[in-house]
Amino acid sequence: MPMLTEHQVDWQPCAYVADEHSMASYDGQLYLDVPYDDNDPLYVQMRNYWENPDGTMRFDTVSFWYLPLEKPWRWLTSMNPAFGEMSGRFLTG
Repeated sequence: MPMLTEHQVDWQPCAYVADEHSMASYDGQLYLDVPYDDNDPLYVQMRNYWENPDGTMRFDTVSFWYLPLEKPWRWLTSMNPAFGEMSGRFLTG
């Protein structure tokens, strides 16, 4: 992704957020390591690139999402409590 590299945005391919009602494979989604903060210059730059001033998407094939880590984490640990217990040891030291 030349535009992301040019602006020094860390990114990586990612899958859809899993849920108990559906399953989907990789379809070109990207994780952008950018804080969701209207005061952060990098976030504002990315938002202005992907969105029109009225909040609609600039490109028909793109959607720009904010997904707090707590949402997929809550789903993952509810589906597999052992994962949460094991990962908690790594996250808390």
